[in-house]
Amino acid sequence: MLGRILSQNGGSYGEQVTGSTEFGYSKTLVKENKDGLSTAYNNRHTLAAQTDWELSLDLLEGSCPNCKRISLVVAWFGDDLRAEHCTIAPRVEALKTTSPIEWRVAGLSRGQARLVSYVDGKPAYGGTPSDSVIVEAIQDLKARGFEVMLYPFIMMDIPEGNGLPDPYGGAEQQRYPWRGRITCHPASGQPGTPDKTLIGGYQVVYFMGFADPLDFGWDGESVTYSGDDEWRYSRFILHLAKLAQVAGGVDAFMIGTEMPGLSSVRTTGNFFMFASLMAFLAGQVRSMLGADTKISYAADWSEYHSYRPNDGSGDVLFHLDLLWADENIDFIGIDNYLPLSDWRDGQGHADHAPGAQSIHDVNYLKSGIEGGEYFDYYYASAADRESQIRSPIEDLGHGEDWIFRQKDLRGWWESAHHNRPGGIRSNDASEWQPKSKPIWFTEYGCPAIDKGTNQPNVFYDPKSSESEVPYFSSGVRDDLIQRRYLRATQEYWAQEAGNNPISPVYGGPMVDPVNMYAWAWDVRPFPSYPIESDTWADWGNFTTGHWLSGRLGGVSADGLARLLMQRCGLVEGEDFDCAGADGVGDGFLISSVTSARSVLETLGAAFFFDAVESGGRVEFRSRRSLYPLKQINAQSMIDQGKDKERVAIVRAQETELPAVVRVTGYDSSNDFNTVTAQALIDAASSERVVITDLPLVTNYERLQGISEGLLQEAWASRERFTFTLAPTELQIEAGDLLELELSGGTYSARVTGVKDGEARAVEAALYDAPVYEGTQGAQRAFVSQGEYLQVAPLAVFIDGPLLRDQDTPWQGYLTGYQLPFSPGMAFLSSPITSGYELRAAIDQTGILGELVADLPAGPLYRWDMGNLIKVKLYSGELASLEDSLVFAGGNALLIEGINGEWEVVQFAQADLVGARSYSLSKILRGQRGSELAMGAATGARVVVLDGGIVQNGLSRSELGLPLNWQAGRAGAGVGSQDYTSYLQTFTGKGERPLSPVHLSSTRAGDDSILIGWVRRTRTGGDSWEAEQVPLGEEAEHYEIEIRDGEAVKRVLSSTSQSITYSAAMQVEDFGALASSFEIQVFQLSAAYGRGVPSLFFFDDN
Repeated sequence: MLGRILSQNGGSYGEQVTGSTEFGYSKTLVKENKDGLSTAYNNRHTLAAQTDWELSLDLLEGSCPNCKRISLVVAWFGDDLRAEHCTIAPRVEALKTTSPIEWRVAGLSRGQARLVSYVDGKPAYGGTPSDSVIVEAIQDLKARGFEVMLYPFIMMDIPEGNGLPDPYGGAEQQRYPWRGRITCHPASGQPGTPDKTLIGGYQVVYFMGFADPLDFGWDGESVTYSGDDEWRYSRFILHLAKLAQVAGGVDAFMIGTEMPGLSSVRTTGNFFMFASLMAFLAGQVRSMLGADTKISYAADWSEYHSYRPNDGSGDVLFHLDLLWADENIDFIGIDNYLPLSDWRDGQGHADHAPGAQSIHDVNYLKSGIEGGEYFDYYYASAADRESQIRSPIEDLGHGEDWIFRQKDLRGWWESAHHNRPGGIRSNDASEWQPKSKPIWFTEYGCPAIDKGTNQPNVFYDPKSSESEVPYFSSGVRDDLIQRRYLRATQEYWAQEAGNNPISPVYGGPMVDPVNMYAWAWDVRPFPSYPIESDTWADWGNFTTGHWLSGRLGGVSADGLARLLMQRCGLVEGEDFDCAGADGVGDGFLISSVTSARSVLETLGAAFFFDAVESGGRVEFRSRRSLYPLKQINAQSMIDQGKDKERVAIVRAQETELPAVVRVTGYDSSNDFNTVTAQALIDAASSERVVITDLPLVTNYERLQGISEGLLQEAWASRERFTFTLAPTELQIEAGDLLELELSGGTYSARVTGVKDGEARAVEAALYDAPVYEGTQGAQRAFVSQGEYLQVAPLAVFIDGPLLRDQDTPWQGYLTGYQLPFSPGMAFLSSPITSGYELRAAIDQTGILGELVADLPAGPLYRWDMGNLIKVKLYSGELASLEDSLVFAGGNALLIEGINGEWEVVQFAQADLVGARSYSLSKILRGQRGSELAMGAATGARVVVLDGGIVQNGLSRSELGLPLNWQAGRAGAGVGSQDYTSYLQTFTGKGERPLSPVHLSSTRAGDDSILIGWVRRTRTGGDSWEAEQVPLGEEAEHYEIEIRDGEAVKRVLSSTSQSITYSAAMQVEDFGALASSFEIQVFQLSAAYGRGVPSLFFFDDN
């Protein structure tokens, strides 16, 4: 499998690591408590690494080895667009219990923090990262060798139906808006706005708050705060600064990101309160982090330059210069999403030219970095944009065109800034010193969507009011435009490109090419995100979003072509040019020895480009958006002779064309299994099916787009042209687009071949440009197998009644439960804490549960119709049985009694009352002689005897010894997290004789008392034929206690099922004939001793 990263220049660059996630930044595995014993991984969604964090970073380092800097994004939440009412605070995504880390932020526990809002039953956002997790993440990034920038991010959690007054005049605030819309209320331009007044400034002050660095401490798990009880902006920023300090420092720290709605609010005298307060905040952060940390503000691309209100005033105000010039600001931070293109479908639009035949052309995109919209021209209206009526950007009064050019970083950076209130240029320059500080792209990126470079700042997110697709975009996924945008930006500002001036003040380039942070790498690792639609609420946004994770590890067609050509010993530029090899996939499989030509032809077929010879080198040319090379009419074609047309036109019959195209590839969204996409034309009379196998790794949706393109191309190019041109027409080559003016009209034809001889014989096919525009199939929602639940090994040690006649009587029983259960559960023991010996194993999980209500004692030897067993199982299920099947041994449970004994019960009726929760009725109690255990409390352990259960394997000599036990996953290391430790002593209760029954007593004529009973047996007692049950012991032997309350008056011994308590014994024990006393009868075992007693009260009265 071959893959190429986007960067070809070998330089280092930065990456934004994002994730609105409570524990996603932790390398500590966090588990979330679920129902019963179950836990689920909170921060592990694939098994390729211990945590999502580790896997995500491993993938980042593997895909982008030149990435040396990480911007770690930390989100708190805003709740109002009105500055003075907006609180900024941490939030959680759900109420739950986690371990070993419990969520804590700013002294708040999970129960004290606000919940994020929900959309369609799922959290609108993930929660704020726990404080200790951020410290852990910073330290781990530095340990991996990354430089770290800490990047605050405000998520606006304002759901639909919020009812909040809208500063922009709407009925209520828009759902889930951009933080850049926080502003004064009403907003500038609205009736009654406080903009340009002291009130407007006060509203900004209230937003910022009054936190102080001395208010923050650290208790070992969370930042503490002792300041005013407020959740305002400065508390957020200083909180993060404290985390950076605790983590040992960071390389860079942003005091804010993208807040043009606040930065543009004026007080009287055109004073911008936000810039002043942010400069003060930068000083506070400096006092906490020291001189080694670079500090700045990440301005939106529309914000960094100046404030030019669209109110007819002519104002041009450098509203952030007070901040940019502050001594505690080390660089100019810009979230750079400026457009690089103004592309439209079809031919004839303003940007389509011989040198720019594709929006994917890197050189075309580079030309838009310091050119195009926001540099050379602007659109005065939406109608002008639609018609491409471009108004030039120029400063007719002072020749400072850069002052109106949002893209003109160079002009802004190298010039003094003179405010123009009311359009009048001030004589005095602002605080900004030209060329004094470098520019960092604190964010830059492009959505992976058709024409993403037309409007890189927009994104698709149906829940948000900000959701848009770029201008003139079809909305189809386009990973290539994202890669070409990144490449164009990196290459343009690289020092060797010559576009990046050097400052005489600090000796470095204007745009720092090593501090450009691409947005964004998600901590949720691919492919779990996005394919598990039931896990991630925003899974659908990935397809056309800005995410780089899950994309950059893929292979671009031009990158693979370059690699293959270079391996053939060819030199790029001299021997080949692969710029037109437009296409990208998640991988390309070369499974056998093959030629480079074969691979490239396959690539070309999939991505619609051709390799042609031109000027002594191989050029790769895309078929998309071709610009006509020239027009050719029939008169310019060489006459073919009498009765022959100058051009032959052949139209393929429908029966020769495919009705169905099937393309098979490897599905990166489904474990790289083969997947087949199909395109068909219903109305065609053809029955021809074309089947293509591509060694391409992609997903079904993009494979469907390829199949649609192949089918449409076959039909669109059904007309073929053959003609001959003069030998002087050397400029025409394969791949060129010609406009053929023939008697029947004008045809667009793509040259498919040229043969040189005395003349030039040209073959061409009808060309339909829209055929090559991107398409894709319907998006599929993958549903995972559900949460990956785990249960730590839970062993149950049953020192109780003999459950089966054939079992070894002194050995108790073992059962257990764990998730996942495979490959089974092993039980080992040792008298010390080493040298464990395997005693037993189960290959079927135990079915365990617990009582959810007390279970009192009940009647024996008949149905207990008065009590209910209310039980919740950890796994498995229960069902009702007919009485006869219960009598045959069905529906048996073990319930641990209050006294630690185990009662065997059976039930006939099972009613499901909740998830794995049952109410059991019509019960048989004290089975297998277990009546001593009757009476159990809520929470008592329940074992269903249908599950895995095994004897403990102990020898008789080990009875009574306390043993150390390890129970856990078979084959795993003893003592690891896959095992649980116990201390348990078995006493061999399976050999304990059962209590005798049917006790009786009779006063004889000589005043003696005849005491009788019927023995029971532990084994072989189920026959209804025998007069007596078989003797279960070596010899029949009983002890009978005569008791007066707690006092034992006499112990009698008998080898039969009766005994006489003589009158003399009574007088000796009680001083007279006994009138009432208690009798306890024990059957004796040579191995165990006394069995369970039977009790009887003698009373003469």
